[in-house]
Amino acid sequence: MTYTGTTVQIPMGQGGLRTDDSQLAIPPQNLIQAENISISSLEAQKAPGSSKFNSVALPAAIMGIYDWFPTATQQRLIAVTQDGKVYRDTGDGTFTANTAFDTELGNVNNQLKIVAGGLESASDNRKLFIFSGSRQLQFLDGDATDLTTISGPAADWASNFPTAGVLHRSRLFAFGNTNDPHRVYMSDSTDHQDFSGGASATFSVFPGEGNGLIAGFVYKGRLFIVKEPTGVYYLIDQDTSAANWYFAKLSATFGVSSAHGTLQALDDMFVGNVTGSITSLKAVDAFGDVESGDLLNLLRIEQFIRNNTSTSGIPQQHSIYFEEQKQALFTYRSTAGSSNDRLLVIDYNLAQNPRAVFMTKDNPNCMALRKGANGIFVPMYGTTDGYVFVTDIEDRNVGGTAYTAKFQTPHMDFNFVDPSMAQKDKHFDFLEVVFKPEGKWDLAVEYFIDGDSVETKNVEMSLGKVLGGPDIPASRTFVLGDKMRGTELVSRRVRLRGSGKRISFQFTQGGLDQNINISSILVSFRLGDERQVVVN
Repeated sequence: MTYTGTTVQIPMGQGGLRTDDSQLAIPPQNLIQAENISISSLEAQKAPGSSKFNSVALPAAIMGIYDWFPTATQQRLIAVTQDGKVYRDTGDGTFTANTAFDTELGNVNNQLKIVAGGLESASDNRKLFIFSGSRQLQFLDGDATDLTTISGPAADWASNFPTAGVLHRSRLFAFGNTNDPHRVYMSDSTDHQDFSGGASATFSVFPGEGNGLIAGFVYKGRLFIVKEPTGVYYLIDQDTSAANWYFAKLSATFGVSSAHGTLQALDDMFVGNVTGSITSLKAVDAFGDVESGDLLNLLRIEQFIRNNTSTSGIPQQHSIYFEEQKQALFTYRSTAGSSNDRLLVIDYNLAQNPRAVFMTKDNPNCMALRKGANGIFVPMYGTTDGYVFVTDIEDRNVGGTAYTAKFQTPHMDFNFVDPSMAQKDKHFDFLEVVFKPEGKWDLAVEYFIDGDSVETKNVEMSLGKVLGGPDIPASRTFVLGDKMRGTELVSRRVRLRGSGKRISFQFTQGGLDQNINISSILVSFRLGDERQVVVN
C-alpha cells in the first residue's frame, strides 16, 4: 500500500553548526553538532584526513613551520622547535636526519613569527626572517643552512628583541619588543636588515592604549597593526616621503588574540580576538561597532565555542585561509587540552552565507600553508609531539589513525512545514537517507524523540540493491553486484518506532578510511489524528 502520511525532506550540508538559539528556532538544514565533517560540496561528508610529512618525530614540540622558497624552483620546509632549534627539509620528509642547522634561538613558543622578505634588488637573495623575541632578529639568506643575525638592528634592540613583523611597501616592519611595546620599527626599503640607518624610521603608536603591539597584516594595500587586548591602527602612507607617514586609529574596542590570529578571506579580514570570538574588519569599518562584526555571534555559535574550548588557548591561536576549499581555519584548545587541539572551520563556498564546522581530529599547535605538486596551497600543521601533518588528503585518517565524524539535526517539530504541526503528536514511521555511495560500511543513525534516545539504525553506504528489509541486521544482508562507490544518488530507508512532537537524528561514522557523502534525509510520519496502514 502506498504511504499516505507526511514525508519531509531535509537537505544536508546546506547549513553549518548553529547552537545558540532555541532548538525550535534553528532551521532544519543547520546542525547542532558538526564534528569532523565537510560541507564544502553542499553535502555532509567525513572531513578529509591528514598525513604525516615526517615519519620520525622531531625531538621537541614544533612551534613554527614555513614553506620556504629561497628561489622560484627550490622548496624547503622550515621547522622551529620549542628548544630553539631550527630544521630544514629539502623534500624527503627527514629534516636531513632530524639534524638542526641552528640551535641558539632560545626557548620559544608558538607565537614565533616567520616572515619572508629580501630580494630588495634583483641581485639580492630572498630572506626568511625569524622573530623569536628571545634572540636578535635572524634570517636565512637564500638557501643557506645557517641563520644570520641582521646587520643593522635598532639601537634599543641590544637585549629586547621584536617578536613579530610584516612586509609592506618594500619595507620590513617590526614590533613587539618589551622595552617599547607600542613602537613600530621600519627598515630601509633597500635593506631589510637595516633598522638603524638609511631611510629607516620608528613610530610610537598610541602608547597610552592597550598592552602592546602583537600582530600586523596588510589588507587592501594598507598596513594594520593590532594591540592586545584592544586597539587596531593603520598606517597613513600616501605621502611620497616616508618621513611624513603616521598611524591612525581604526578601533579601540577590539584587539587580537595572538601574532597568528588574523587572516584574509575573500574580501574581508578576520581577527581572532582576546574574547575567543572572531571579528570582521570589514563589518566594523562599515558599521562602526564591534557587535556587527562578531562572526561567532552572527553564526550563533559563540556559546558553543565558550562551552567546548579553553580560554588558555586563545593567546596561542593560529589561523590560515585555505583558498582552494574557501575555508578559514582558527585553532582552539579543548577544555582538557594542554595545547591547541581543535579547529573551527568557516566555509565560504556560499560566499554570503558562511557556515561553520568543528574539527577534533587534529592537534594543530602551529599552522601554515604548503604548496603541493599541483600548485595548490594546502594547510599543514606542527604538533607538540614533533610531527608535521599535511591536510586535505582523500584518505580518511590522521597519520594512519581513524577518527569519527558526527553530525546532528535540530530537534524538529516540523513547524517550518506547517505551524499547526508544532504541538501535534507524530507517529514516526521511516527515515530515508539519500547519499552518494562510498563503500560497504555503515553510517550509524541514532534518533531522539522529545529528547530521549530511542534506538540506533545502521545504513550501508554502498552502491547496489540490498536484499532484506529495513529491520534486517546488516550482518544478514548482502549487496547485488560488486560496485561499492558511485556518483549517482542512492536512497536507503529504515523503520522508525515511536511517537512524540519532536525528532532529531545523530549520524556517526568512525571507520578507518571510510567516507560518507549524505545529500539529504526524508522523514515520514503520521499526525496523531491520522489512521492508516504502514507497510515495510
